[in-house]
Amino acid sequence: MKSKVKTVKFNREWDGTHGKIFYFDIEFDNGDKGQFSTNKKEQTKFKEGEEVNYIEKSKTKNNTPIYDKEKIEQPFNKSNYNDPIANMKMAMSVSQSAAGEMYSKLGKTIKKNDNVQNVAKIFYDWIIKEGTNRDVLSLRWNAIQREVSMIPARDSEAIAKQVASHTLSTEIINNASYFIQQLENL
Repeated sequence: MKSKVKTVKFNREWDGTHGKIFYFDIEFDNGDKGQFSTNKKEQTKFKEGEEVNYIEKSKTKNNTPIYDKEKIEQPFNKSNYNDPIANMKMAMSVSQSAAGEMYSKLGKTIKKNDNVQNVAKIFYDWIIKEGTNRDVLSLRWNAIQREVSMIPARDSEAIAKQVASHTLSTEIINNASYFIQQLENL
């Protein structure tokens, strides 16, 4: 059923096993009258003047209808898995996070937020270089995160061990070196 709420008036409270329950009398513009309950005395379930969908869920001993708001299921939303805008936002978020972490690991002091943003832009451009397909992007942003996590190992022997353990490609290692060079040039 659908109607505007005409009046809401507090009726009584009851101490239940799970706390207080507050009962209200309600009248709708279409003439329906009854009650509803809530766990808040300053209730927000039904507001006067608001048009609502409601159901009769039961009746009291005196045959008074007990109403509740109808729970309207939200329509199934299409996944935004391959939504270019959502994927570009995710790429930017990953880029900014990785840039901040890179600065932190290299012990660089951030003189201006612009420096972190410049590095984030470099990361972002590399991530979206192949387009906005989520599967491709996730491989690329995961590569950035792996490379940033390797930064403390600056000597070649340690990098070689990490390359072997992570089976990282030469392209990724070269890109990590490029990112570090870009950062040091800022």
